[in-house]
Amino acid sequence: MSGKEIKDVKETKETKKTKPIKSTLFVMELLNAADRFQLPALVDLCAKKLTSHVAPDNLADIFTLADKCNTPVLKSFCLEFLRTEPKRLTEVMDSDGYEKLSARQLQDLMAALAPPSDKSKKRDSDSSVTSDAPAPETGALGEGDQ
Repeated sequence: MSGKEIKDVKETKETKKTKPIKSTLFVMELLNAADRFQLPALVDLCAKKLTSHVAPDNLADIFTLADKCNTPVLKSFCLEFLRTEPKRLTEVMDSDGYEKLSARQLQDLMAALAPPSDKSKKRDSDSSVTSDAPAPETGALGEGDQ
């Protein structure tokens, strides 16, 4: 192989590595803009496209964006991606995006790996009871209250 052929092969390998990253970032930015400008068809299209780009090193960033843009398909895909191979969690934890996850997002990721405990099931059912209760009325005091 000549020096030029080696250079061409090297550039091809580098291009293949950087192209998906650039493409992923572009689709993430497009999803963010589509959500911001309330373009649901484009949001869905970007979310579906991103499912083919999920990897341990970008899962946290994509999951955060899916949560922000309220895209359940993409969010579920990220959780399933982690659930199918739990050892990916260590790679996700090493990513830059992991530190940006909120406490609730971290809880969602952990719940993907382990079913909720009886205590958390009870807490969730208790909070749903209180959240369904009507809000207390506010306003002027009644005549008898004065």
